[in-house]
Amino acid sequence: MVIKKSDKFLLDSDISIWILRKKTSIADAVIKTIREKTAGVSILTVSEIYKGGREQEEKIYSEFFNFHSIFPIEFKIAKHAGEYWKKYKHVNNNIVDYLIASTCKYFKLTLLTLNTKHFPMKDIKVINPLENLNVNLSPI
Repeated sequence: MVIKKSDKFLLDSDISIWILRKKTSIADAVIKTIREKTAGVSILTVSEIYKGGREQEEKIYSEFFNFHSIFPIEFKIAKHAGEYWKKYKHVNNNIVDYLIASTCKYFKLTLLTLNTKHFPMKDIKVINPLENLNVNLSPI
């Protein structure tokens, strides 16, 4: 995948979770992929992190989200996610993934995810930062 200088990135929830779990191989791969570009997260990632989080980790979450841009869900994004759902529901039935993909399309972002199969859309750029790397994702 060729990454242009102008690319901006959205971290999928899976990537964000691994970074918060201090999986350095994931963090290193993301840093290598984005270089000096900007990366943000969807407002939905905030929910996904906090739903499984522990109270003692709240400060870490806060620091993580303060460091990244948070992209909102607007009407156009939600509408387009519904269109993605109709077209790709045979591949993936998770509306959150369609909302994240629509956020990428609306804001012209490249999605970084380990779950590339969840994002079959041809009108967004999707990158697995671990592609071609040998990384063990077992819990630490």
